[in-house]
Amino acid sequence: TSTGFVNTGTITGDVLLSAGTLSNGGTIGGAMRVADGTLTTTGTVSGGIVNSATVNARGIAGGPSENRAGAEFRVTGALGGAGGSFANAGTLDVTGGDFTGLGLLQNTDTLLVRSGRTASATGVTNTGSAFLGGGARLANAGGLLDNTGTITMGAGSFLGSQGNILNRAGGTIAVGTTAAFETAQSVTNVGTIRLDGTRLDITAAALN
Repeated sequence: TSTGFVNTGTITGDVLLSAGTLSNGGTIGGAMRVADGTLTTTGTVSGGIVNSATVNARGIAGGPSENRAGAEFRVTGALGGAGGSFANAGTLDVTGGDFTGLGLLQNTDTLLVRSGRTASATGVTNTGSAFLGGGARLANAGGLLDNTGTITMGAGSFLGSQGNILNRAGGTIAVGTTAAFETAQSVTNVGTIRLDGTRLDITAAALN
């Protein structure tokens, strides 16, 4: 499509947006590829979103999704991942609602979790830069929260896990004000946890 397409019904196959705008308030049953232009979705995309331009999303985005280098993916309301994966190599901005229900969240560039918002997946891998605003949460349910990049934690923010938290060599977690790690299993640090004159609260079965 080239410009101004609005879907409030059902599209059963794959969709390519090459320019202009696409507004989805219904269901796209296949994969959604945004080569250029802007996708705004408040409904369901079942087969994943591959974004090379701009996406504004709430509702459901299932399947394997990818935000490519230079692209911007904004979570504008509650967005469910339906167990799919999300690989971010651009800017993922969790701003208007929580992004939950992912199987795997991989960040290699910029992840912004704004104040009071949550980004959660079974497993979380960060090799880029993740910024947590005041009271924000980056959480994994049962898998590994694995960091070799930089995580910057704002006031009252939270790294949480039903599995393990691992800050590898070369990884940095910067705590500007009081923040918390909480896990049902272990926290292992072989990188750097930087406390800028403040406090880190840790609740874990084991601290390595």
